[in-house]
Amino acid sequence: MKKRTVAEFAGICGVRFLNSMAIEARRLPEFAKNGVENYSKAIAGEIPWEAWRERITAGVGVATDALAALGFRPWSDEGDSELWLAPFWLVPFIPDGFPVVSIDGERCEWKRSEIDDDIRFGVIAYGIEVPRPQEGDNNANE
Repeated sequence: MKKRTVAEFAGICGVRFLNSMAIEARRLPEFAKNGVENYSKAIAGEIPWEAWRERITAGVGVATDALAALGFRPWSDEGDSELWLAPFWLVPFIPDGFPVVSIDGERCEWKRSEIDDDIRFGVIAYGIEVPRPQEGDNNANE
């Protein structure tokens, strides 16, 4: 298991908290909903969506450490790539047109108004495909 710094651990705990609060949002008082939304926006605003889009489109992928820290979960590692499903808390912040893959392997562009946001284990049925590192490839997944 990778040793994490205190800041990394706090960030991971914060993301897990955000995800559980997003799932339970209907039960939260209004002031708490606003706090969770503001915190979510702050984190989502730091995600390099355009850089990720370029890397995914080029078949390079995104670092799995970054995905795990944000609450993505691995779904499938068949073939030359792994599918990492997006956490529920991130749904409102994924930009329309962002390339995603569903659990059935369908590639599409994210369109918030058309995507099914069914939640299982804190993630939705869409995510990012990341090429698996090949033996001897030290730059894969950077």
